Amino acid sequence: MFRVPEAKALINRLGFNNEGADAVAARLADVLASPGPTPLGMNVGCSRKVMGDEAAELEDVAHSVRCLVRFADYIAVNVSSPNTPGLRDLQAPERLSRLVAAVMTAASEQQAATPVFVKLAPDLPDDQFASIAQAALGAGAGGLIATNTTIERPGLRGTAGQEGGGLSGAPLRQRADVCVRLLRAAVGPDVPIIGVGGLSSTQDVLSRIAAGADLVSLYSGLIYEGPLLAADLNRGLLQEIESRGLRDFDGLRQALQAEPESP
Repeated sequence: MFRVPEAKALINRLGFNNEGADAVAARLADVLASPGPTPLGMNVGCSRKVMGDEAAELEDVAHSVRCLVRFADYIAVNVSSPNTPGLRDLQAPERLSRLVAAVMTAASEQQAATPVFVKLAPDLPDDQFASIAQAALGAGAGGLIATNTTIERPGLRGTAGQEGGGLSGAPLRQRADVCVRLLRAAVGPDVPIIGVGGLSSTQDVLSRIAAGADLVSLYSGLIYEGPLLAADLNRGLLQEIESRGLRDFDGLRQALQAEPESP
């Protein structure tokens, strides 16, 4: 992982390195003897070693779901990391449909009705978002996450952008807004969308909600703004709700998404 402080960005090529779903499940069983108040999402994706063998890809992800779904409040199916060769090919509608169907089957085998979200790349052509979203939803996914890191290097100069891997942080913000807007237009008002990418201020979050996000997630912002960022953003949203004379976050979301798009 590499910091690009002048751009408030990160570049990572970590991949999915971990001990595997069985080991994670064993640890979670120890610490989650009873459900806690905080929603817990599980991010699953194909291991590098199975890529290129579709049957193995499907079973690999299904195994992770069978191990982890009982601990999860939602499952995120990651088909968009740029650091696992071939993974982004799973965004092709036919392949994505089969993958999501395998995830849904694995969850149902555990008698789990856990929502499944599919995490998409920002580097897709604009005209592909609709068909990919419909493939995911048609196979049983309950929502979408936009976006993962980008292989583009918008605004980076000099040697900063020469490291390989996925770029996150402030340079991704504008493209992530566009991706959320495209997805919202494609799926209508009722499908949950989690907005990710370049969020580090209340205004960033308001813009993402206005684009169509129901929820937001962040990582790079914590590096540059510190661990209290989430609390700061919540306070900022509360102030926005109060200043508009609204009752709650749903009211704010509806108000923002009803406003005309800024030129």
